[in-house]
Amino acid sequence: MIKLLVLELLNRRPMSGYEMKQILENTDAKRWSGVLPGSIYNAIKKLEKEGYIIISSIEMTGNRQRSEFKITQKGKDYQQSLIKDALSSPVLYNGDLYSGIGFAYQLDHQSAISILQNNISALNKEKKEIIAGKKQKEIATNGELSELSSIVINHMIKTIELQSQLIESVIGVIKKENNSD
Repeated sequence: MIKLLVLELLNRRPMSGYEMKQILENTDAKRWSGVLPGSIYNAIKKLEKEGYIIISSIEMTGNRQRSEFKITQKGKDYQQSLIKDALSSPVLYNGDLYSGIGFAYQLDHQSAISILQNNISALNKEKKEIIAGKKQKEIATNGELSELSSIVINHMIKTIELQSQLIESVIGVIKKENNSD
């Protein structure tokens, strides 16, 4: 994913690794793509070595060099391949959670409920952070958040809401079973 993000940024315009890192941090890439912004430098080295990007200019700022990179035609072709791969990724389910739910009956009811309530709290926190990240992204793009980005962010929020509803239903069943004991 990091390679795709680097290539996409450079497809827009040449920029330095630091600029790319700042953009990824400002758009909350870690949350929506799982990419740590600091991993960008390793990706840049690999992409440059493979001929997908090249240095377009070098500036001296004090005692440091600042390299600006640009995408090559080979990089544009590779980017297209990465996009196709990303779009072909299968939908995955939260197997750990589903397995835990399936075996929750082995825990005492209060422990299971407490763990699940903590999960809901974490989901609520995540939802708030996604909403805040969306606002940050809107600011970073001068209010021009793409329709596709909006669709993805709204889907993330709905997924969290559905997962919370699932967990609430499970808690309801556990409470009902506890009352029947």
